[in-house]
Amino acid sequence: MITAEVGAMKTFRNRVRSRYRASIGAVAAATAVGLTVLITSPGTAVPIDPDELAEAHGQVIDTDLITADLLDVSSARSTYPSSPEADHTPLDVAALQALSIQLPNVSLPLISGEDGNGLLHLGEVGALNAFGHAPSFDSAVASAGAVGQDGAINVDPDNPGAYGNATVSLTPLLEQLGLSDVTDEVVDELSLELGALASRAEADADSVTSDYVVADGKLTISSPAVSRLSDSLEVAVDGTGQVLDDAIGDEGLASELATIGIDANVLLGRVSVGGADTKVSVETRDALNSVVENVIREKLEDRSGIVSIDIGSGDIVVDLAKIVEGGNGEDLNGLAPNTEVLTSATITTITDAVADALGALTGRVNDTLTEALDNVHLIIKLPATISLLGQTITGAVTVDATLGQLAGTDATRPTVTTDLRISVLGTTIDAGAILNVITTPVIDAVLGITEPIIGNIITATADEVSNSVQGIVDPLLTSLDPVFEALNQVIGVTINEQVETPVPQRQDATRAFAAAAAPTDMFTVSAVSLEVLPGVDAVDVNLASSSVRTSAQDEADPDANTNAAASASASASA
Repeated sequence: MITAEVGAMKTFRNRVRSRYRASIGAVAAATAVGLTVLITSPGTAVPIDPDELAEAHGQVIDTDLITADLLDVSSARSTYPSSPEADHTPLDVAALQALSIQLPNVSLPLISGEDGNGLLHLGEVGALNAFGHAPSFDSAVASAGAVGQDGAINVDPDNPGAYGNATVSLTPLLEQLGLSDVTDEVVDELSLELGALASRAEADADSVTSDYVVADGKLTISSPAVSRLSDSLEVAVDGTGQVLDDAIGDEGLASELATIGIDANVLLGRVSVGGADTKVSVETRDALNSVVENVIREKLEDRSGIVSIDIGSGDIVVDLAKIVEGGNGEDLNGLAPNTEVLTSATITTITDAVADALGALTGRVNDTLTEALDNVHLIIKLPATISLLGQTITGAVTVDATLGQLAGTDATRPTVTTDLRISVLGTTIDAGAILNVITTPVIDAVLGITEPIIGNIITATADEVSNSVQGIVDPLLTSLDPVFEALNQVIGVTINEQVETPVPQRQDATRAFAAAAAPTDMFTVSAVSLEVLPGVDAVDVNLASSSVRTSAQDEADPDANTNAAASASASASA
């Protein structure tokens, strides 16, 4: 809130205005050389004219890199009394593409061209506008960004993406900080993505109100090291397949199952099942082939939803709204003035969230691997004979089961088949009759042996792979540490930045007029303020900035202007 104190001054509208303009003319004629009317205050590209009673200035991109001759390509300006008409300016990107950020190790275009090389890519730039209107001494309205021709913020809450997202490319800035080796191996892209941006400021003689919109904000860290996780997981899971085959196959479980011995009467015959020739075949590879694919199919997230990690692409995406507003944050609107996004505390929150998300990888691999193993099919062939009236036929009883069934984690029953059948003197015992008798005893005997063995094997395998995954994740987190530690050295991000700039006073005849009118400070609100390489070679870039100021009176004290005019006349004569 800015309050202008209204002094006890008289208003002499037409008479004083004519004297004021005459005074201005005299001074202008006498001091035409070296007289700068628009004064830019330190730290801002917003021009301030101390001789104007009200000013409204909207600027889509506000930075010291934009020289005075380029101000009109991204800004709209209206002043009272000189230029009280409303001004509306669409952003002219082409005129800004020649501007570059010059750093000792890096030269970077301010605006990205078709090659994508540049600090800023502004999305649907044709929809970005600047607006300013100062129709009277006590009224000024300015807006910028996603605003309409009338200056109203024009962001659809149900479709904030209509304007496209603005992207700030930060990768080249890592080189400036001496992190080239990190960019080669750990991070190949670092960018800040911002949703629809807009701001609006309105002032009267007594106060200023402001509003801003930032639809959303994402920080993306694209890491080759993260994308290589899938290769490391493949190696860990592939090694598991061979170990399982050895533990469960003929060299492992078969000897235990060979102890099964079942004898049963079937009609006039007798069936015997079990023996030393028991065979076990298992192929885990097909089932395990899908484990890594299923693991990386869904993105990893921390428990607060701050970070999302796509292992397939290597992208780590940080939701900035949740960083500054907590787990319920949906956008970056409604924040307090001058909210800094990347502070030491929030960077710690980001690193903890990344560790939490990657830590969830172990549990996901464990669950996915266990599910895959539960579905692995295993074939057990038990030797069998059937005897009837002195005739003996040999064959096999086959148990087709999943490891889940054999471990007891799947309540369904294995399938039992046999190739035994015999027919003697018109008496036939077929496979169906045999199975009716032996299925239950065979299954019970098999499960009695396999449940403790298979269950332990699956648990040990999952634990082994989990340990391997943890051994992969820990070094990855260590390699990412320098990038996270450097985040707030690469870019400073302030949401809803609000600044008040005192109006400079002129040291000539017009000073008395400006002082008598008691102008308020220039108030500026920026939807987003970026400080590129803070503390090194900082470059400020403000996006969607709106600046306004007004005065307490329309006219000045006549005596002050008379004295000013006399002083100007004497200076001119001299």
